[in-house]
Amino acid sequence: MAKPGFSSNTFTIDSGVVDGQTIAKWTQDWWTWALNSSTTDSPFTQPDGTHVAANHNGDGGVFFIAGVQQSAPFDVPLGKALLVPVINFIDSAPELLPNKNKIDPNNPSFTNAIHATENANIKADDASLSGLFAKIDGVSVPNLASDIVDSSFFDPGTAQPGTLAMDFFGLNPFAGTPLGPAKSGGAWLMINNLTPGSHTLDFGGHSSAFGGFDLHVIDHINVV
Repeated sequence: MAKPGFSSNTFTIDSGVVDGQTIAKWTQDWWTWALNSSTTDSPFTQPDGTHVAANHNGDGGVFFIAGVQQSAPFDVPLGKALLVPVINFIDSAPELLPNKNKIDPNNPSFTNAIHATENANIKADDASLSGLFAKIDGVSVPNLASDIVDSSFFDPGTAQPGTLAMDFFGLNPFAGTPLGPAKSGGAWLMINNLTPGSHTLDFGGHSSAFGGFDLHVIDHINVV
């Protein structure tokens, strides 16, 4: 389902089901991919354009854009939709627990407390967004506030040494600690039907969360 009221000659923006999944579910898969990526083979830690497909990026019909600017153009397979984190957030269980090595996800009290806290945190993160923008080949995507997507709770796996969950995203849980329940939020774009050839993705915005930060990413891609 294309975004209502928006069209382009070279792409569409989807807001419904893509390759059998909602965009909210794809954001869960994006975070699972990101958190479990190797720190030595990742577009987050080595943004030179050669690691964008590491660790089975974009299983199925969707290719994951890292949201960290790559210094060189990179290839995207023709026919894949692109999931773009304009500005994204995750809230995960280990961040909230003083005894991170003693998590009992089967305890209802634990689960209810985590869910309530994560709902509040993601809601606040979403509310912190302003100045969102996205351009594909210079064409601005309108009304990005409508592209804020919150997921249901999900399980991204367990923290492992040498992965981004422990070494890059600042979660710093103990090895083997469950990363779930987790919840994803923020502004995301699902770009579909990109024509073959070279394209430029230009996106970002401002968040007042975490002390405030600005994001501006320009990626050059080749659809082949």
